Formats: sequence, structure tokens, C-alpha cells
Amino acid sequence: MIVLFAAAAMAHAPLAPSEIKACLGVEEAYADWAAIAQAKASLPADAWKDACRQARDANARRLSVTKAIRETGVSPLKAFERSAQWIVKANTASDPDVARLFRLAFEAELPRVSGSRSRTPITAGLSPTALALYDSLAAVDGVAADATNREWLGETVARKGWFTIDRYGGDADRAAWLIVQHSDADLAFKRRMITLIEPLTLTGQSRKEAFPSMYDRWAAAAHEPQRFGLQGSCKSKGVWEPLPIEDPEHIDERRRKFGIEKSFADEVKANGARCP
Repeated sequence: MIVLFAAAAMAHAPLAPSEIKACLGVEEAYADWAAIAQAKASLPADAWKDACRQARDANARRLSVTKAIRETGVSPLKAFERSAQWIVKANTASDPDVARLFRLAFEAELPRVSGSRSRTPITAGLSPTALALYDSLAAVDGVAADATNREWLGETVARKGWFTIDRYGGDADRAAWLIVQHSDADLAFKRRMITLIEPLTLTGQSRKEAFPSMYDRWAAAAHEPQRFGLQGSCKSKGVWEPLPIEDPEHIDERRRKFGIEKSFADEVKANGARCP
């Protein structure tokens, strides 16, 4: 499972308290510090120190794997072979901007797929507290990569336009989408990219099937009406309620236009069935 860094954590998370920063040996990190502080309070001093050591050691393993993939395009762990393909693509790209795009996609993706929820060998045997501390270290790289990626993609798209499928290939389009997908820390940037992408999706120059999820995710974060009814929450057992929807009378028409076969009524029913 890919670890998704919440927009609040990415954009506004406070620096770790000095004691936790000292434990990790870093100047900054992103996490639920209240939860970690509560866990620390329940641990003997030796157990806390051991959790810090476990987290640092696991992060060192993650950085070692990342370095190896960057340099060779080959992952020493099977779990990251898919992410390593971005480096392989970068090394064979003829366009320098496309090569850079693929490398940035790798930098955005690996901190997420190497998080504790992915249960890779990197985090095997870590205590729950150590896992939380480790994720805070991985998140630092994710936040930094996302900021770099947004700046580069914004400048590059302004210069040469979107990385369209017909001109640059489906992989380039997908890599650019990945950067936009992880741009919740800058909703204005994400909105600009969505506005640019939308007409391209309808002419086959960008990934149409990915657009509804991208748009509704942005709308939910920006507190704007969604268009496709994909965002909502469980209100009670068996009851799922969507966030506000723009022009709800035509929602199924929009869903079909972007390749969503399931009706909105069926969407609500299916989501409700998963509400505990």
C-alpha cells in the first residue's frame, strides 16, 4: 500500500519537538507528534531509545536502496522494482526534460512505497513506535521531492506545454500525473494543472480515466464541490455520504464521459456497504 502524505502534514506540519528530533538525529520531520509523544510516555527509557535506533537503522536501509536504484536503475529489493523502472526510463529517454521528469517521478514515489504500510524488508521487525518514527523520516524526503517536483513541472509546462501522450508517450504523461497527484500541499498549482489537463484527456492526449479521481480529490481538499461523487465519508453503519456535488442532476453524464461505468447511485450503495 502506498503511504500517502496528508496535505496538512506536508504543508503545515510543525517541526518535531526537540527530544524527538534528537532521537532521530534530524532537524525536521513530519508526523503525528502527539501520538508519538504519547507512545514515548508509555515506554521505558531503554525501549524508547531502541525505537529511535530501529527507526534510524531502517531509514539508513531505505536511503541505501534509494541510492542504489538512482545509480543503477536496479532495485536490490523486489518490492521496489516497479519504482526503479522510472530510472531505467530516465536513462533511455532522448529528451532531457522527459529524462528529468522520470527521475522526479521516482523521487516522488519511492518515499511512499517504502513506508511502513508497504511492509517491505526495510521495516521488518520494527516496533509500532519505531514504525511511526521511521515514517516521519521517509515523509521528509517525500515533502522535499514534492516541492521540487511542483516547481520544475510548473516551469517546464509553462515553457513547452503538457507532456502529451502523442508527443512524449504514455509514460511521460503518467509521470507528470504522478507529480500533480502528490501536489495537495499547493492546491493552486494543482488546480492550474487540472485546468490544463482536462481538455487533453478528452482528445486522448492525457489519461482520461485518471481525471475524475484527480479532480474530486482536489475539490475535497479545496472545499469546492466535486464533479464525480468520488469523495465522501461513512456517517453510520451502511451509510456513505458524498461531499457536495456540482450540478448533481448531470453527474452520471459526467461520469460516463470520463469512463466511469458505475452510476452514482450504485457508487453510494457500494461505498455504504463498506461502512462499519
